[in-house]
Amino acid sequence: MKKLKLYIPTCDNYLFLIPPFTFLFNKFWNTEQEVVYLGYKKPEFSLPDNFDFISIGEDDNIKNWATDLINFFSSIDDEHFILCVDDQFLVENTNFVNKIQILEFQ
Repeated sequence: MKKLKLYIPTCDNYLFLIPPFTFLFNKFWNTEQEVVYLGYKKPEFSLPDNFDFISIGEDDNIKNWATDLINFFSSIDDEHFILCVDDQFLVENTNFVNKIQILEFQ
């Protein structure tokens, strides 16, 4: 299995969480992992090289948030991916295991 892409949904009100998240992620996971923020307004600050930001529409205070995410995930061809949240930071080294449990949703 190829390396899984990691997606992090966010909104305009939480863009301030991106700098500490990216710093701690790269410190406690690694800088090789490809991470994509899914949000609305692109941040005005730069992201580390392994991070990207994709706008999924206009921020309407959660009214269409789930629909925007469904539309995005329906448009990609990743067979598997990792989904994280933007407000839970890594605070110690990631312990990688040999087996990954894959959850499949129908």
